[in-house]
Amino acid sequence: DRRIMITGGAGFIGSHLAERLVAQGNDVTVYDGFNDYYNGKCKNLSRLRGEANFKLVKGDILDYPYLCKAMTSSEIVFHLAAQPGVRYSLLNPAETNRVNTTGTLNVLEAAQENGIERLVNASSSSVYGDQVELPIGETAEKKPISIYGATKLAAEAIEKSDVIFITVGTPCQDDGRIDLNFIV
Repeated sequence: DRRIMITGGAGFIGSHLAERLVAQGNDVTVYDGFNDYYNGKCKNLSRLRGEANFKLVKGDILDYPYLCKAMTSSEIVFHLAAQPGVRYSLLNPAETNRVNTTGTLNVLEAAQENGIERLVNASSSSVYGDQVELPIGETAEKKPISIYGATKLAAEAIEKSDVIFITVGTPCQDDGRIDLNFIV
């Protein structure tokens, strides 16, 4: 039995994952912002209400302190939370970027702070753009054609980086050149 958190766990994929993990005897916390993009998210979790090993937390991945606190007792995190929708991203690029990149960074930092053993990220086929050959293989070139796809690819890159850079002040030398050794 593991203690597992699923960000975005009220969506279609997340709710089915939660059902399976609860059925296997794991303690599952679903952390979801219940945004207006999808209707019926609460209904997706209706079969889990009342299960002793299931907990629902309404929260936004952009709210780092709350996210970090909600993740405290978890061992494994499945990160499914995102601002979905190619069309939505075209109309709301800043919000899509904020949720999909900054939100992912928040999840990673909260996982690091809480000593999470394993973090599994769900990306999107949108990172591949328009592909001629189907099915798309994992080695296919990634060339997103939407803001949504670009933000999901950026989230992948953030997750693969070995170091999370935190800039305190301006990392410039006296002559204005950027000091590349200024990594905290």
